[in-house]
Amino acid sequence: MSDVLRPSDSQPARAPSPGASAQHAAALGLFGLGCVALVWLCLPSWTAMADLWWNNETYTHGMLVPAASAWLAWRIRDRWFPLTPSGSLVGLIVMAGSVAAWLVGTLAGVNALEQFAAVTMIVALFLAIFGWPTTKVLAFPLGFLFFAVPFGDFLMPWLMDRTADFTVKAVELSGVPVLREGRDFVLPSGRWSVVEA
Repeated sequence: MSDVLRPSDSQPARAPSPGASAQHAAALGLFGLGCVALVWLCLPSWTAMADLWWNNETYTHGMLVPAASAWLAWRIRDRWFPLTPSGSLVGLIVMAGSVAAWLVGTLAGVNALEQFAAVTMIVALFLAIFGWPTTKVLAFPLGFLFFAVPFGDFLMPWLMDRTADFTVKAVELSGVPVLREGRDFVLPSGRWSVVEA
C-alpha cells in the first residue's frame, strides 16, 4: 500500500449530526417528489427526449446522463452532505421562468426550448430546496444534466462543411491534386465524400 495520502484522506470526514441527516433525508425526499411531479408536468417533453435517446444514435448518451449526474454528485457527497439544506427564493424564480419558457416552447412547437426548460426546472428545484451552498458544490453534476437534451442537429451541415474545408486544405498541402464539389472530392485515387456519421 502506498504511504502517500490523497488530500481527502488527510482530514477525517465530518460526520453530519443526526439533525442534519434528517434534514437531508427530508430535502432529498422533497426533491425526489418534486422531480416526479415535474417529469409528469412536462411528460411530452421527456417522452420526446426519450424517443430521441432510443431511436437516434446521435443522442443515445442522453439516457445515461441522469445516472451519470447522480453518480457525480454521490462521488463528492463528503463535500455537500455536511451542508445544511437552506432553500433559495432564487430557485423558485428560476423555476417560474423555466415553466414560462416551457409553455412558450410547447405552444410554439420549439422542442429544444421546452426540453432545456424541463431540465432547468429540475436544477431550479434543487436550488430552491437545497440553497446556494449545496448547489455551488454540485454545479458540475447539475450542469451535466443539460447534456441529456438532444440538441445540435442544426450544426451538422456546418461541421460537415468545415470538415470538407480542412480535408481539401490538407490534401492540397500534401501536393495531391483535388477537385471539390460541395462535400465531395475528386482525387486521382478516386471519389471521396464527407457524410453524416
